[in-house]
Amino acid sequence: MRPRFLHSRKSTIVVCACIYALVSAMAACDSGAPVGTVDPSTDASPQPTDASPQPTDDAGVHADGSTVDATSPDTGKTNEAEVAWLGFEGAFVRALNLAFDGFNAATSATIPTQTASGDNDGSLTVTGDVDQGAASTKTMKLEAALAAYSDNGTLTYDTGAEAPATLDMTLTDIPTGTMSGTLVGAYQASGAFGGSVSFNLTFAGPIQPNAMDSSKVERKLGATHVAGKVTIGAATYTVDVVR
Repeated sequence: MRPRFLHSRKSTIVVCACIYALVSAMAACDSGAPVGTVDPSTDASPQPTDASPQPTDDAGVHADGSTVDATSPDTGKTNEAEVAWLGFEGAFVRALNLAFDGFNAATSATIPTQTASGDNDGSLTVTGDVDQGAASTKTMKLEAALAAYSDNGTLTYDTGAEAPATLDMTLTDIPTGTMSGTLVGAYQASGAFGGSVSFNLTFAGPIQPNAMDSSKVERKLGATHVAGKVTIGAATYTVDVVR
């Protein structure tokens, strides 16, 4: 027969276990959490994430809905109007110089036809009329035609179906005064891109006697201010240079 104190000790252990279980159950009830659940604040299991794609900006539109100007570098696209100007700038400067050549060579109201070649290909032709007489102020009404004209080999200009651009110029206080005028019109571009390119340009600057022949007049190089707009399709470029 086992000693009585062993039975008493075993009973005590059972009672303690029951009390512990009861206390734990009561604590769970007081906290409002079901017995056996895990506190979400301490749950280390992966939480679901929103994998849906986020909205992105459409090309040419800012996140706030405002549109990007075609001339803005924000578009990340080449501005065709700027490229068009760079491909035409040499022709414009040549046209001014040919106008002076025609003015100096004129013996009547019509200047002799003046031509020049592009750096890469094609030709530029300037024709038109000039005032006659001894007045110190004269005007010229000219046209500048291009035929397969290209300076850079990547962009070519033609008058094509378009009427030649008009080149109007006024010379004031010849031979040491000023010149001013406009070039307005369109040319057909081909090569790197195609389309009708419109030019609406103004220019002004000093004139001087020709260094080789003081009876002739020329523009002062590097002092002609050129400003205006170049447009192709929806793209525009503002010109503001001195040549």
